[in-house]
Amino acid sequence: ANYTIPAAVLTANGVTPTQTGSTTTFTVPVSGGTLTMTADSATTPTLFTIASSVVTGASAFSVANGQNFTIPMLKNAITTATGSTAASTITVASTAGIAVGMQVSGTGIVTSPVPTVTSISGNVVTLSAAPTATISSSTGNITFKAASTSLLPVTGDNEPLTYHVPTSRFAVFATLDGLPVPGNSSGAAAGFPTGITASTGQITSLGTMAFIGGRNIDSIARDDYDQPQFKSFFDITAAVGGTTNPNTLSFQMDSTNMTAYSSVGQTYTNSQDGAPLSQLSSYSFDSNGKLIAQYANGQSKVQGQVLLSYFGNDSGLIPIGGNSFEESADSGTPTQGVAGSGLFGELKSQSLEQSNVDLTSQLVTLMSLQRQYSAASQVVKVASALQDDVLQRLS
Repeated sequence: ANYTIPAAVLTANGVTPTQTGSTTTFTVPVSGGTLTMTADSATTPTLFTIASSVVTGASAFSVANGQNFTIPMLKNAITTATGSTAASTITVASTAGIAVGMQVSGTGIVTSPVPTVTSISGNVVTLSAAPTATISSSTGNITFKAASTSLLPVTGDNEPLTYHVPTSRFAVFATLDGLPVPGNSSGAAAGFPTGITASTGQITSLGTMAFIGGRNIDSIARDDYDQPQFKSFFDITAAVGGTTNPNTLSFQMDSTNMTAYSSVGQTYTNSQDGAPLSQLSSYSFDSNGKLIAQYANGQSKVQGQVLLSYFGNDSGLIPIGGNSFEESADSGTPTQGVAGSGLFGELKSQSLEQSNVDLTSQLVTLMSLQRQYSAASQVVKVASALQDDVLQRLS
């Protein structure tokens, strides 16, 4: 049997056969010499054939171009062996050409299903089934035949273990409102470079970025959706607000798609979606109870919202002073919501509620009560005078 290799396999693996004096004879460099092949065509070969005698006794070829591929392994190994029905192992005179997965045949070997080689240890070969009869040198040779799926690996011996690609590496620093952002504290121990000078001394960089051909190295490998398989992030944390409103600003910057081309840079457009650092100037509530913070740069931001509660029996609330009340069993469970929705009315910010009493009606009622009081007083007065007069007459 011969080995056959499609020309497309050689091409895909970067193997270029060299034509010799014969129009259909080609060679491929291998370790220790060349591998001679016969092509099916002198002009555009589609199939190369290697004589089995060339690879007899070999388990693998080394192709000098540094690529890996496989070809069908069709050669047989024939040797004498000894064995018994007590175990699924046989001892062979030589293991040359025998490989795991080969089919085994010969006197004393079961014929259906055909056993295969499962392991090899020294001259002891383990089969997938025990012999059906005692095997000895007098019973004849045992044949080891490559299965149709067996492959002979052809491995490149010039495959480099590592690749060295020149990169352009940059240290990354940042400032906020002109003030340097503190560097990566753990990076200082890792040897990150320093660059910007602050009042506290040299600032360690936030990190470094490497570029190949102007592209961030993390953005080169991409998936089927053209999304980078790796990401570059920088965590920026800095103190803001000064002594008036001290606070800490933290955010993460995605630098995966940054570029660093060697040509001179030119800015054609410049836009921003942020705003300068600003201090809180005032705050107010709108009709829906939202707390709106106003900043010195003219921008505003909702910082919260007032939560309202509705009681089915507000007379059952327990006053606790300071115009505050507590829930009780009589008041019931409150229904909560926000102003301007459901049962809740709107809020009036910075407003003092005026009296909701009808003054005219109350004055009329007051006058009526005053007259009634005067009349009742006169009745009491007359009754007292009559009582005094009766007592005087009786005396």
